[in-house]
Amino acid sequence: MSNVTVSEKYTLCMLKEIKNFSNMELSIHLVTSMLIEMMLEDNLEIIENSKKNFLGCNMSIKLNARTPKEEYNQIFYNYLRENNKEEINMYEAITSVCYGKSGFSDKKYKEIVTKFKEKMVADDLISLSSKKGLFGKKEIININDNKFNMIVDEIRDEFIDKGNFDDEMILLVSLLNSTNFLKNIVYKYEKDDLKNKLKEIKDTDISKRVKIAREIIAAITSAM
Repeated sequence: MSNVTVSEKYTLCMLKEIKNFSNMELSIHLVTSMLIEMMLEDNLEIIENSKKNFLGCNMSIKLNARTPKEEYNQIFYNYLRENNKEEINMYEAITSVCYGKSGFSDKKYKEIVTKFKEKMVADDLISLSSKKGLFGKKEIININDNKFNMIVDEIRDEFIDKGNFDDEMILLVSLLNSTNFLKNIVYKYEKDDLKNKLKEIKDTDISKRVKIAREIIAAITSAM
């Protein structure tokens, strides 16, 4: 599964329970994952500054002149570039894609996700079908249970048992922990080991950035 990105692994785990890309929790964490993927690829920087937005978010995005590898990230990157700003507040970067500047349009998110789903299908993580619904055809997402089990086993073997703390594993585990999925795939006897491992990665830069996504979700939910 070397060709499968962290965002794909995270999404496959979430789709096991949610089955819907429009879910607020999934969408914001998925967009955050894509941002951090681009950071690890050196397409952009996620930096702290003294200027906070009205919700207290002081994380900003600074674009580098380097095109992302994945097509879904290329679309996202181009949307960020359209802002014509030297730095973009992370809250603004996430919500403008998920909800648009008006707060109601998810056109950008749908375009990114369409390309993202194509990659998940190509990587044999999901298959798509449709059925008739009240308002026309409804898309059905079918996950590949074998690939799902491989990801769960990877988390158990690499993170819990071996303590593999590379950037991609920290990102995946932090996202799944933030969305409360992680506790559902851990055996009873593994809980103490998992708790200790999570403490070890708590202060990493990637974990802090995922925490920002959680705060953004809370802020949006409160505003609604």
